[in-house]
Amino acid sequence: MGRDDEIARARGLLGSSRLVTLTGAGGCGKTRLAIEVAAREAFGFKDGTVFVDLARIGGDDEVAETFANAIDFAPEPGRPIDQQVRSRIGAKQMLLVVDNCEHVLDEIAEQIDALLNACPNIRIVATSREALDVDGEKALRVPSMGVESDDGRPAAALLFLERVTESGAQVDPADDGVIVEICRRLDGLPLAIELAAARTGVLSPAQILERLDDRFTLLTGGRRRTRGRQQTLETAIAWSYDLLDADEQDALRRISVMPAAFDLDLAAAVLARTTSATLNLLDSLASRSLLHTIRDDHSPQLRYRLLETIRAYAHDRLVEQGDGDGTRERHALRIIGRLDAAAVMPMTMRPEHRLLADDALAAIDWAHANGDTALGAQLVSVTTPVFTARGLFDKGIALHEWAATVDDPAMRSKVLVLGAHLAMGAARNGDSIRLAKLSLRAAADLPVPWRAYAHALLLVYSVLVETGTFTENLRLGRAAGSLPGASQHDQRGLDLFEADRLIWHGDHPAAIAILERARWFPDLDPLIAMNLHGAHLLVHLLAGDRSGIEAHLRDPAVPPLRAAWTESVRRGEHWLISYEAIRAAGVGFLGDHDRARRDLTDVIAHLNVDRMPGVDADLLGAFAWICIGAGEPDRAVELLDDTWSGARSPNTSILLIAAEQHARGNIDKDLSVVGSGEIVRRFMMAEIVEREQRTRRMLESELARFGLTS
Repeated sequence: MGRDDEIARARGLLGSSRLVTLTGAGGCGKTRLAIEVAAREAFGFKDGTVFVDLARIGGDDEVAETFANAIDFAPEPGRPIDQQVRSRIGAKQMLLVVDNCEHVLDEIAEQIDALLNACPNIRIVATSREALDVDGEKALRVPSMGVESDDGRPAAALLFLERVTESGAQVDPADDGVIVEICRRLDGLPLAIELAAARTGVLSPAQILERLDDRFTLLTGGRRRTRGRQQTLETAIAWSYDLLDADEQDALRRISVMPAAFDLDLAAAVLARTTSATLNLLDSLASRSLLHTIRDDHSPQLRYRLLETIRAYAHDRLVEQGDGDGTRERHALRIIGRLDAAAVMPMTMRPEHRLLADDALAAIDWAHANGDTALGAQLVSVTTPVFTARGLFDKGIALHEWAATVDDPAMRSKVLVLGAHLAMGAARNGDSIRLAKLSLRAAADLPVPWRAYAHALLLVYSVLVETGTFTENLRLGRAAGSLPGASQHDQRGLDLFEADRLIWHGDHPAAIAILERARWFPDLDPLIAMNLHGAHLLVHLLAGDRSGIEAHLRDPAVPPLRAAWTESVRRGEHWLISYEAIRAAGVGFLGDHDRARRDLTDVIAHLNVDRMPGVDADLLGAFAWICIGAGEPDRAVELLDDTWSGARSPNTSILLIAAEQHARGNIDKDLSVVGSGEIVRRFMMAEIVEREQRTRRMLESELARFGLTS
C-alpha cells in the first residue's frame, strides 16, 4: 500500500485518543488508510469493527439512520434514532470507521461526541476533508503518496505499477521516469493514479502523460472550475471519463442514478439495452477501475457499484445531457416491477426488498421532489416492507399520505391501507384506523382485493371488545376476500382475528376449528403462519389441554418457521415474538420450567437491548405462566401488575390477562368480563410505551433470579 508510516502514526494516535480523524483532499486515500488501520487494530475490539459510510446520505437527518443500518438493527418508532444507536452499542468494545464526514460536519461531530460520552469502550477512526472539532480528537492529515524517492521507485509509482500488474498489462522499465511524472502531475492522489494505470491496456505511459497535459489545459480553461481541493481529483476523473467511447460514457452517466450496489437486470433496465450489451459495458467500465464488483449474501449474482466520487461526477454529466429524468423513470419502473412481483405481505422483507431498498427509497425521493404522485404511489405501494423493516415509520406514513393524493381511486385506496399498516406498526393506532377507513372510502364500490386487508386492520381494534363493528368488518372482509386477486393472507388474517375473538369469549372449540383449518394453508407468509400456530397453541393452553400443547410442540411444520424468525431477528425484524412467548408459556405449563426460561433467555439474547413496543410485555407474560406452573402465583402477580396493557397483539393480551387471572385464582373462561372498554382504551393509549421501563425492569429481575443472562 505504500502507507506504512501513516498507518503507524494513525495507530499510535488511536492508542492515546478515542477519536482519530484522517483529513485531506478528496482522493488522497483517507478511506483506504482508515480501513487498513482498522484491519490491523481489529484484534483489540472483541465486538468487532463497524464501517459507517456517510457518502450516500443527503443531509443531517439521515446520519443517525446510517449508524443504525451500519450496526444492523431496525430502530423502533417513537424514540430518537441516535439515542437508540447509543443504547444499542452501550458498553460494547467496538471500533467504528466513520467515512466521508465532510458534507454533514456539524451533525456528525455532535453524534460522535455523544457516542464517545455514552459508550465508554468504543474508539472511532473518521475521515473528513477537515477536522471534526470534537473534544479529545486527534487529527492526522493524509498526504498524497510520495512522488520523490532517493532509493528506488516512489510510493506513488509503486501503486501505479501494482495496478498495472493486476490488470494484466505490461510497461517497459524504461517508462519509469514517465510514470513518476504522471504521478507527480496527478499530485500523488491514489484514485487518480489508479485511473491512469487502468488505461495502460490501451495507451502507453507516454500517451497517458500527453493526454493528461491536454486535459489539464482543457479543464482549467474551458469548463467550470471545480471547488478547492476537489479540483485535481475531478480533473483526473474527467480525463478518464473523456477517454471512454460514447457508449461507455452513456452507460456511466445512466448507472449513476443507482445509489447502492446493483445487479445486471437493473442496469439493463436503466440503460435500456439488452442483457448482453449491458454486460459488455459493465465489464468495460470495471476493467477501467470505474466500477467495482461485489458479492452479496442476499443474492447469488455478482453485483456492481460505482465509487461515490465517480458516481457523483457521472451524475453531473447526466444532468448536463438533459436525460436525468428519463433515466430515473426507467429506474423507478423496473424497481416497481420487481418489488411488485416479490410482495406478499406489507410487513415482510423479501431478499428482493433488501437488494433494492436503497434504490426504491431514492426513486421515491425523486418522484416526491418532482411532485409525481402517479409514479410515487406505485413506488410507495411496493416499498412498504422497506419502511417497516428499517423502522422508518414516520417517514413512510408521511409518504403514503402524500402518495394518496393520486387521482386514481383504486391506487389511492391501496396506498392508504398500506399506510394504515405502517401506522399500526408504529403504535399510531388512531392513524391506523383513520387511514384504513379512508382506504375503504376511496375504494367505494371498486372490486379491489385489498379491501379484505383494510377490514382486517380494523378488526385488530375491535377484537377485544363487544361491538357491532367486529361482525360487520368480518362480513365485509370475507366478501372482499373472494374478489379476484385477493390474497389468501388477508383471509387467514381474518381467520386469526375471528379466532382471537372466540378465544376472548371462551369458545375454545370454535376457535380451534377455525385455526385447524387456517394454519395448514400452503405457502403462507411466515408472519401469518406463526401467528396462526401461536393462536392454536394459546387456545390449548387456556383450555388446559396438555395433549394439544404436546402435539403442537411436536409439529414438524413449526421448526422451519422458527428458524426463519431467527433469521428475521438478525436483520432487526421482531414481528414473530408473540409466538415465542406463547410457546414458552406452553412449555412451562407442561412442567419443564427450566427449559422454558432458557428458551425465553435465548429469545431475549436475539433481540439484544432494542425492542419494539410491547415485546417486553409479551415476554413477561410467558415468565408469569412459568411461575404459575411452578407454584409461584404471588411472583406471577408481581411480574404482571397490569402488564397486559402493553401487549403487542390481541393474542398476547389474552395470554397476559389469563395469566393474571390464574395467578389471582380468579379464573373465568370468558375473558371479556374483565372490563372490555378499559382494555381497548389501554390497548390504544400512549401510556403503553410509558410502562415499558417498569416492564423491562421486571423482566431483568426475573432473569437475574435464576442467574440467566441474555
